[in-house]
Amino acid sequence: TVATADDLVIAYYDITNRANTTYEYAIVPIFDQIEGSFYISEVKTNYQGLFVVDRDNIFSTELDVQISEKRNKPRSIITPLNRKYPYIISNGTSNYDSGSVSAEWLQYDSGNDDWDIDGGRDFVVAFKDFLNDGLPKLLKYEDGRMWLIDISSSEVTDTEDEMHLQVHTSFDWTEIGNCDSADDLCANGFIDIDQ
Repeated sequence: TVATADDLVIAYYDITNRANTTYEYAIVPIFDQIEGSFYISEVKTNYQGLFVVDRDNIFSTELDVQISEKRNKPRSIITPLNRKYPYIISNGTSNYDSGSVSAEWLQYDSGNDDWDIDGGRDFVVAFKDFLNDGLPKLLKYEDGRMWLIDISSSEVTDTEDEMHLQVHTSFDWTEIGNCDSADDLCANGFIDIDQ
């Protein structure tokens, strides 16, 4: 319902977008159950660093980010009798990415325009609790790479840097769905409506 000009101010924060990509968002006025003309806004995303997000939480860093990734397609090698070369059998349609992440995780203090080294330990503890909460995540990087993942390592590892409050936290991840699929995002709790 629009009563004043302030009711026309709309802010929408989309956690499902990838970096360096142009998106179109549409606002559709509805009056008496009749759609009016669309208002379309084009937005080019641009962010720095690595982000691990779920529906309610965001952890990000730009510090010493290292991402490894590999494509998985399970195969079996069968070596028959009286044959020099083996057969490769690949059943099913599995074809997914997995990898590992290592980075220095500190909270950015925008008021001081600096990283909060003193609060680093508490931030890392909260980040590890977030990684181990059992919920699907989006892993997003500034170059446009993005995956719908779950944490696949049984351990989340900390390695201290030169200072004891600067810690590199590492974990393994496995892709569990298509981050560009509305069905997969809906099934994993990132959007409300199956499109």
